Amino acid sequence: MNSPDTMRIGIVEVGSRSIRLMVANFKPDGSFKADRTGSGMHRIDINQLDAGVITTLWSEVDKYYQELKRFNCDRVMVYGTALCRRIASLPGQQIPIYLHVLSPEEEAVASWAAGFICVRGENSDRRYTIIDQGGGSTEITTATWTGNTIEKVRYDSIEIGNERIMDIFSRAGATYAKTIHGLLEEYDDKIIRHKSVERSQVYLLGSVATKIAWLKVRKGIDDFYKPYLVNDVKLNVREIYDLHASILKIFRRDPEQARALIDARLSAEDEFARVMSGSVFLMMVALKLGYQEVSVSGYGVRHGMAFLARRGVI
Repeated sequence: MNSPDTMRIGIVEVGSRSIRLMVANFKPDGSFKADRTGSGMHRIDINQLDAGVITTLWSEVDKYYQELKRFNCDRVMVYGTALCRRIASLPGQQIPIYLHVLSPEEEAVASWAAGFICVRGENSDRRYTIIDQGGGSTEITTATWTGNTIEKVRYDSIEIGNERIMDIFSRAGATYAKTIHGLLEEYDDKIIRHKSVERSQVYLLGSVATKIAWLKVRKGIDDFYKPYLVNDVKLNVREIYDLHASILKIFRRDPEQARALIDARLSAEDEFARVMSGSVFLMMVALKLGYQEVSVSGYGVRHGMAFLARRGVI
């Protein structure tokens, strides 16, 4: 039996690459115990959508939704992000009645909450900025937690994501950092809106940030990844620079050894380029914001949505 202060929340999240299910008992501070989690890759190209592909996607989503209904949840949320926004914009397309398509702003607030969970939801009147590095873009969201809700929300999207960064990294070579610096200057007007102030803190979200944190806390290259260990890991920008430089030095001597240091799995052949390119990008964004130290959150949009639901914000 759940304790009186917990709420059982069920979520189906339709992302750009996968469908995720989560049933968890959330407390007001954001701590939770999961009863059921699951996911499946749908392998749909957001730029190549047709009626057959979309019908198959909704069929898969419905399977997750039907499974979710088997749990006695206090709150159920089924939502989609960028892929669903794209489908909803196509003429004649019908979105399942039970699925809510998150606006970019709603997704940004959920990402913000995913970072804020790490401070356990009780640190009021302090400003937090979240940098969420995704595949197609990077979102920067700044807000203040009053103790009951979110105020003074600022949200900006930078059209530089993992895919573009990796492509530049593969072509630019030694000029990569200079190229990224030039690209970021095009977004200075957006970045400056999130500049650090007294009593502010920044959290990094996304698979690159969590991998950098994992490289810091793991016991060795054979240690199995444990998501909860990367939450609230502090990284000095200098640490990120030194890590990048040391791995690059190994790569010049032995590329396979360098790749194995980041991820030894055969299925992770792109991890080296993704982490090496992404770490430089995140370091530059943090410095532009005026932060010498950043924190990492291993939580995602679904955790942020659940926290906001538990606190009655949504």
